[in-house]
Amino acid sequence: MNATLDCQDERRSRLLDAMPAIAWSASAQTFRFNYVNPAAEALLGYPVSRWLNEPHFWADHIHPDDKHVPMLCRSETVAGRNHELVYRIIAADGRAVWLRDYVNVHSVDGVPVELFGVMVDITREREAEEAALADRENFRRMVELSPDCIGVHVDETFVYVNQAFVHLLGATSEEELVGRNVFSFVDASSHASVRERLDRLRAGQSVPYIRETYRCADGSPLDVEVAALPLRYGNRDAVQVIARDITEKVRARQALEESEQRYRELVEDVTEILFTVGRDGRFVSLNRSFEHSTGYRIEEWIGRPFAELFLPQSVSAAVYDFEQALFGHQRIIHEYDLLAQSGAAVTVEVSWQPRYVEGVVTGTIGLARDVTEHRTIARKLEEAKRMSGLGQVAASLAHEFNNVLMGIQPFVEVIGRHETATTVRDALGHITRAIGRGKRASQEILRYVNPKEPQLFALDASVWLPSLLGQLVAALPSSIALSSSIDPEVRFIRGDREHLEQVITNLVFNARDAIGGIGTIHVGVAPAASPGVSGAEVTFVHISVSDDGPGIAPAIIDDIFEPLFTTKRNGTGLGLAIARRLVEGHGGMLTCENLPEGGSAFHILVPSAEERPVSTTPLVWGTPGVTRILLVEDDLLVGKGLEELLNAEGYEATWVKAMGDACEAARRTHPQVAIIDVNLPDGNGVDLIPLLRAEHADLPIVFSTGHVELDLSNEENRILALMKPYELSDLVLAIGAVTAPATDQAVLLSSSAA
Repeated sequence: MNATLDCQDERRSRLLDAMPAIAWSASAQTFRFNYVNPAAEALLGYPVSRWLNEPHFWADHIHPDDKHVPMLCRSETVAGRNHELVYRIIAADGRAVWLRDYVNVHSVDGVPVELFGVMVDITREREAEEAALADRENFRRMVELSPDCIGVHVDETFVYVNQAFVHLLGATSEEELVGRNVFSFVDASSHASVRERLDRLRAGQSVPYIRETYRCADGSPLDVEVAALPLRYGNRDAVQVIARDITEKVRARQALEESEQRYRELVEDVTEILFTVGRDGRFVSLNRSFEHSTGYRIEEWIGRPFAELFLPQSVSAAVYDFEQALFGHQRIIHEYDLLAQSGAAVTVEVSWQPRYVEGVVTGTIGLARDVTEHRTIARKLEEAKRMSGLGQVAASLAHEFNNVLMGIQPFVEVIGRHETATTVRDALGHITRAIGRGKRASQEILRYVNPKEPQLFALDASVWLPSLLGQLVAALPSSIALSSSIDPEVRFIRGDREHLEQVITNLVFNARDAIGGIGTIHVGVAPAASPGVSGAEVTFVHISVSDDGPGIAPAIIDDIFEPLFTTKRNGTGLGLAIARRLVEGHGGMLTCENLPEGGSAFHILVPSAEERPVSTTPLVWGTPGVTRILLVEDDLLVGKGLEELLNAEGYEATWVKAMGDACEAARRTHPQVAIIDVNLPDGNGVDLIPLLRAEHADLPIVFSTGHVELDLSNEENRILALMKPYELSDLVLAIGAVTAPATDQAVLLSSSAA
């Protein structure tokens, strides 16, 4: 029996080792691999040992644009659902490899414990799809710009014609031809030959050029040369027709002149530059878009060498492409730089094609598109990517800075409880204010890098705004008056109270700083309307913050919402950038202007609400009955300071530094609440929750973090996130919120968050 099982295991092992795909298994909690087959190293180049030994190997090597995949996998795993993922992973040699990952979730008693899966390399498949799309697009563009008359018919009915075909038959649009029978445009004298050619095409044969007589849309005859070949169009058998006008020379010349006139009328309104160049390299024709893009007059350049238009670094490439077009090469597309009359550099994308007259190349015809703005946008996007990377570094530094501040905060409170000397207490006051300033600066950085989603509720404007302004008056000097007006038609605002208070506070304080001496700040609220998407009117509320200060310098008014732009000596340059982002998160907008009478005004537009707001009156609570606290914090200063402060308050705090020690400590002390740092040396604090609650059901949790975490607070599961650095009173409020009776918990958590 054992020999049979061993033999089966050996076969399975050989099968897994021989697979061209990556077979793997991993922990459902940590996503750490505990097995991968040899194909892992063969496909991606990383030794198997790295897959197994690096805790976050998978997430660390996923392509930056696919960083959402681990979160998707985690949510599917928690739900216990098998799932399929498609993403890119960076190989050891730097390649981006596309994988289709089939993930099987193995659960025990309804709890996911292990993942099994197979990663299949689909890079060639994805590249082939992209290449096919590119080929189809290139073919479509080639047909659209082709000077040949091209049409496609299915079952003898036209389903497509290009513009050249429309012009050939004298129609006014494609719609005039599509859907009509092929024979409606063929003269009766050519019907028999067309029938015979269609039979040959159905047999799979192509048909060379042959002379036929067409009937134009107005009924006049037209001599043409027509070639046809079978093809597939939309999964149907079809015929592609290529027609050439061969009416006698005089009529052809007259038709050409009329066509050129129609062409001129058509192209004068297009934004692209259309041009022709003779074999001698001199401009023969240019449309009016040339003047719009370069500032030169057309008359200045007709007859001049086209190479003189380009900057030195582009001349050789442009001349080479021109010569290639003269040799008959089609669809040559490149970008060049030219100097506009204003002195500005303009980047144009030029498409060259040979120009034929009676079958002989007489020069080139081309289309030039001004892509300067597109390239500028691309550069700005690249700069934005660099700023995003800088933001991540700033967030990491702010997190570490918050930990440093949190290491100082509890000791300030401990010393303050036992020290009565005035000089020491003054020094502690300076330290406390410095901690507050550092906290505000780091929170501005974190809010900008990782903004919290707004929690939208109906706010009673007549109650909320006066309460906020009453608090702001205390922060203004006596030389500055704060006035307000609320239109009685405004009832409720749909918004996030914390976000809107942050925006208005920022604008009022900016106005205070701008005034400097004596002045007035006015906050006004009035109804407004903005067209909705469907065309119906959507009601908004207009909140304005204006002052009678010096106003905003015209040179910088367009830059004040840019991140990191500031005119203050101690400013972070993020206040207005955050304010605009918060208002836009409400579906509104934030703008500014200088007032004609002096001063400036900022205008906030946010949606109104019809329903009555839910009461958010805070309750007063303590932590009755809560004495035993488990503190999980790896930072020595933070942990020791919190432990001493909590014990001084009469709590029994047990401090451990890692996840591995937390469960054992909980068994010994039976805590009534746990305070957990999110980032621990041996794992993520979030993963500690199910381990603790497996033995201590519904244990209340307070997360202590230096990051702006999204969706960590969960009132139904008795979890609250607290941002470092915080004071003891904040921590006691959080403990009271998560340990409160279920009937009060929702209101307590709402008040604590506000």
